Amino acid sequence: MRTLLMVAALMAAPTYDKPTLTVRVFPPIQLADNAIGGAYVMMTAELQGPETEQFYCPKVTWEFPDGTTSTHEQDCAPFENRHECYPALAKDCGVNGFRLNLKTGEYEDTVKECACNITGYPNIWRMRKGAPAHPEGEYWEVWVRLDKNGKMLARRNVRFWIK
Repeated sequence: MRTLLMVAALMAAPTYDKPTLTVRVFPPIQLADNAIGGAYVMMTAELQGPETEQFYCPKVTWEFPDGTTSTHEQDCAPFENRHECYPALAKDCGVNGFRLNLKTGEYEDTVKECACNITGYPNIWRMRKGAPAHPEGEYWEVWVRLDKNGKMLARRNVRFWIK
């Protein structure tokens, strides 16, 4: 029965022809803390769907109600190399091995440390934001925009209330 439910859930999962931007906020309704004069919310923007070069490594801009923005850009490897180390590393990097120290009689680890980034397909961004209660008891609305090469790819909003 459990297997049948898992298969049904997988079949019901949405499929996408192109990436789709979704934006969530937690908690969507928050009571203001008098000590700090507001509350904090965690906003998450997620790109769902197939990996495409058009949506690879975009500039993410959060647009807040007061007109301020916060932008996140990432230095990414070329799309074809997104699952490899970037920048490229030396050949002996990460080679495991041990050697015997004749003076102490102990084995020493000879792994050469490597510093690299595996970019993958960046598809989730988070922003923690503090906000006061809305003066008219309304909701706050935050927009998230994805841009690449000066062209807007997607734009979505999220609303939250602080009472």
